[in-house]
Amino acid sequence: MEFYFLGKNMIKEIVDNALKALLYEAVTLPKPGLVDPVDQGSHPDMDIYTFIDSSVALAPYLNKAAQIGEEFKGYDLTQMFQKLRQEGILAEIEMLRATQAVNTHKGAIFSLGIFVCAQSYAKKHEQDVFEVV
Repeated sequence: MEFYFLGKNMIKEIVDNALKALLYEAVTLPKPGLVDPVDQGSHPDMDIYTFIDSSVALAPYLNKAAQIGEEFKGYDLTQMFQKLRQEGILAEIEMLRATQAVNTHKGAIFSLGIFVCAQSYAKKHEQDVFEVV
């Protein structure tokens, strides 16, 4: 698996932190009703390993999200979002493949993907991410 870091520690840090967020959320406990390392909660179709598999499958997408934000040159951020959306659709397919069709991170693909992309864009343009989002 080849990651796109642009030779910049900041991009790598953004991607690494996003991946850590997925994994840290999975191992946090207790989470009544939710999957954690010792319980499936109300989800008989998934366990902690499902979340780990899903997180690993999403690593290339998070990297691509950072790449899109870093490389985007326009000012109409809806165009950047459209590029990210296309990658998000592919990431969902990879997530479902990795989890045998269990939705573990569809919301994270959307929200975390936007944040990673926006953070990379903001860093490139020396802006605050909250001005971009």
